[in-house]
Amino acid sequence: MKRVRDWSFRAARVRAGAGDRGAAVVEFAFIAILLFMILFGIIVFARYMWLQQAVNAASREAARFGSAIGSAQYEDCTGIREAARDLTPDISLSEPDIVIQYIREGGSSPFAACGDPLGGLADGDRIRVTVSTPMDVTLPLVGGVFDGDRLSATAERSIFPGTD
Repeated sequence: MKRVRDWSFRAARVRAGAGDRGAAVVEFAFIAILLFMILFGIIVFARYMWLQQAVNAASREAARFGSAIGSAQYEDCTGIREAARDLTPDISLSEPDIVIQYIREGGSSPFAACGDPLGGLADGDRIRVTVSTPMDVTLPLVGGVFDGDRLSATAERSIFPGTD
């Protein structure tokens, strides 16, 4: 009699374990979806941070190039744009993505853009370089997350044309 009872308990345990395995698969499926969403979120955030840092660095380098003493580099629009592009080879920056403006000392609004005549430029006037690029990230099953959004950064440096 004892053997029969042991066998029936084992059979009951096996039957209960089979149902648990199916539940574990369903639970894993729910958790896996959440884990993948978190993983893709981390990837998108990392790309955003990398792109913002690259745009910041490009605007700073372009402003630094334009404010360098010697040979009137503040007038070299092509050189200023190339300084920004050289620092960000993984981002394709077109000419409209890099805006170069000039500001009077103590002022805040630009009086000229790159390519305009810069008559009367004085020591202490500033060059302002704004670099912008689209934030384009496409995720599986979600699509474009930042469709149409742009990242931009602006840097300003003083110009001293009297020390050329």
